[in-house]
Amino acid sequence: MRQYVQESGRGGRSGLKSEAIVLRAWWKRKDGSVYREVGHELELSARKFLEGDRCRRTYIDEEMDGRKDRQRCEPGEEKCDVCQESPGGIKRAAIDEVQEEREEEAVERAKVKRQEEEQKVRERMVAITMEQRRIEIGQRRKVEQRGYELERLQGFFERWSKGCVMCIMREGRVEAHGWKDCPGASPEQVQQMQDKVQWLEGVSFQAYSRCNFCWAPQAICNLWEEKMHVQGAFQRRRNGRCQYVDVLKYAIAAILAFQGQYCGEWLEVQQQKRALIHGSREERLAKWLGLKMKLGGREISGLCYFFYSWEMGLLK
Repeated sequence: MRQYVQESGRGGRSGLKSEAIVLRAWWKRKDGSVYREVGHELELSARKFLEGDRCRRTYIDEEMDGRKDRQRCEPGEEKCDVCQESPGGIKRAAIDEVQEEREEEAVERAKVKRQEEEQKVRERMVAITMEQRRIEIGQRRKVEQRGYELERLQGFFERWSKGCVMCIMREGRVEAHGWKDCPGASPEQVQQMQDKVQWLEGVSFQAYSRCNFCWAPQAICNLWEEKMHVQGAFQRRRNGRCQYVDVLKYAIAAILAFQGQYCGEWLEVQQQKRALIHGSREERLAKWLGLKMKLGGREISGLCYFFYSWEMGLLK
């Protein structure tokens, strides 16, 4: 504002009328946006002076001399355009250029605001997409993990089906003879095995927790096949045969007979989780072994879960 007053004041030194023109470079681009050159923005006093809501001399006096009591151009002074149009020197309609500029600025602000909102929407969509992706990956990993669990379980069945369960349990090696004919076992040990096998045969299993013939889960037994379009439901396979007959029964009998002292605490915890707190220790264990559970998204018995946990080292 001060610069304008100083520059325009030079035009009146000769005592003749002069005209001061303020140029503010800006134009519209083809896309409708407004481009402004450096220096287009004005300080408040200069903006008010150009808008001309009241006598222009009032703005000059306020800025240059600090005078705030002027109302209009005074007698003996050349009247400004505001006072010429309105003798009272007070508010008149804003000139078209300033009004257009205000409208353009409002459009520009609205455009910026709209772009910011659109950016926020895009960011939200990206966040939603990433979250959906994370969930999908998590679900896929769960499915893969379930498949691995069943594969590991079947691998354990294969190992124990190759030989004497007593040798596997006592010595950690696979021998191709039956436990009843184990040359390294004493008569007392064979009797221990026989007693545990007989006790396990009295366990009552929940429906669909095992193959009724070999006790292995239906998901890995060749006697069964999964029904089409019904996940987790099985039906008898034509010409199918159990490949793990008595493997689970004999494996658990050997574990209980020769490593039972290492299983008691873990088994008690599992029974308490299922609220099996009544009855003798053997009664509670028999109920728990017969329960239906889940492994790899498929149904298994507590007996099979015990076997899987032992092989995975979860009891230690």
